Amino acid sequence: MTNKEKGTKLEQIVATKFKESLKDSSIRATKASGGGQRNTEQGDIYNNSDLIIECKNLNDKSENIIFDMKVWNKLLNELSLGSTKKAIYIKQHNGEIYCMLTLSDLCRLIKEKR
Repeated sequence: MTNKEKGTKLEQIVATKFKESLKDSSIRATKASGGGQRNTEQGDIYNNSDLIIECKNLNDKSENIIFDMKVWNKLLNELSLGSTKKAIYIKQHNGEIYCMLTLSDLCRLIKEKR
């Protein structure tokens, strides 16, 4: 399986999990994920929930889970100034899926669900 195929599979897994959790059938992998300027949708997972979700599938032999700050900063730069959207960076590492978001965004998500 190529890296592109692995990335597409991760995006499908993540989209399915979010679709089930948020009960929103419109959630899906973005149409041109990884397409650079051809991609008019933000992040890797299209949703109506004020979330910008970026997925990276980079398995390595390391025991450490490493979130690339260049990817994180690029994701944050996609947010408009004053935006209420929340950035979520998802990474698959040795078969497990992890996510990173700011503490303030996590607290806002928890508060919104109460």
